[in-house]
Amino acid sequence: MSRETTEKPSSLCKRFLSSNAAFIIVIIQILILCRSNKCVFDTVREEKDFSFPLQLSDEHERSESPSNLLSSDGHSALSNADNAQKKSRVLMGLLAAESQDLNDYARVQRELFALHPNVCSLQQFQETRSSACELLYTFVLGANEDGPTEIVNETVSVLTYNTKSILGGDDVIHLNIRENMNEGKSQTWFYYASTIADALGIDYVGKIDLDTLLYLDKLFGFKEMHLPPAPYNNHILVGQLVDKDMWNIDLYGKRFPGKFWPKEKLVLDHLQPPYHMYAQGGCYIMSTDLVKGVVRVANTVPKENYFEQHEDHDVTTMAFISTVLKDDPNYAATMSLKQMTTLSLFWKHPVKRDHIRWSRIWKNEIRRMGRNVNNVASKTS
Repeated sequence: MSRETTEKPSSLCKRFLSSNAAFIIVIIQILILCRSNKCVFDTVREEKDFSFPLQLSDEHERSESPSNLLSSDGHSALSNADNAQKKSRVLMGLLAAESQDLNDYARVQRELFALHPNVCSLQQFQETRSSACELLYTFVLGANEDGPTEIVNETVSVLTYNTKSILGGDDVIHLNIRENMNEGKSQTWFYYASTIADALGIDYVGKIDLDTLLYLDKLFGFKEMHLPPAPYNNHILVGQLVDKDMWNIDLYGKRFPGKFWPKEKLVLDHLQPPYHMYAQGGCYIMSTDLVKGVVRVANTVPKENYFEQHEDHDVTTMAFISTVLKDDPNYAATMSLKQMTTLSLFWKHPVKRDHIRWSRIWKNEIRRMGRNVNNVASKTS
């Protein structure tokens, strides 16, 4: 005779806490920070069935495909330029490096981007200024073997055109720096973006790794709900925020081992209680005011205040620092932190080329997006 057993509520509670400890710590840390009036914390928890925001350009006609007849509300394409300007514009840099898999990564990224009529390469948008282009992308490579690791001002040209890169195409920019991951490439990318953002009407700038797969429908849905256009794009940081104090646990086996991280002293002196948050580098997005703040910090603040040689940590810390410098336009700003949870992510990272299911993962997503476009198109016909 069998006897049913049930777990006690206390056991269930302990199991939940242990399996979600890292996430709970992050939430508690950010809530504490927000009580100091230095940020507004917005957790995007649920996976939404976002409408598929497609829009036809007024100035630049595309091929007569069904997807080009759609607007953000799933009906006829927008013909009013004023309405089109209400959409925010995001510039995304795909940070890449020369490798034997580079062209494979670029091929699937381009195939995915080509499915969505509101995705354009940066270079295409610079030529057409199409109002349909809401998400701009470009591949970003360091292309000067003898150059510095970082360029954040106009003393040296930030781009180079004398390159023999194995990645061809007009959707690639070559930074005039030595290729690197954690010594200033991201800062150089954001500096370049800051020099073109105002002229191109760019509201947000992001960075993703080459092995990040974007779910375009989820990204556009998130953009519609959480990334307003200028002049409302102020002090917004989007990403999977993690608690830097977990580094202490890795190093010392406990939190707060006597003193805080000395390289954050500039920020710690201003924020009470201090923050330990940064956005993970697989994908993060900043409003252009924070991007410009990062550039100003790179030019005025000694690196010992933020430089850990982890680009995601360093860039996030620089954005925070820009809000505590009295002479900076971002001084005393309230940061709006968009914390992405597992269900709300509009990206998958990492999707490595050497993974046994790499080709299948990309084929499935490209097929899914194709069906998504066709389904929305059929509803409007």
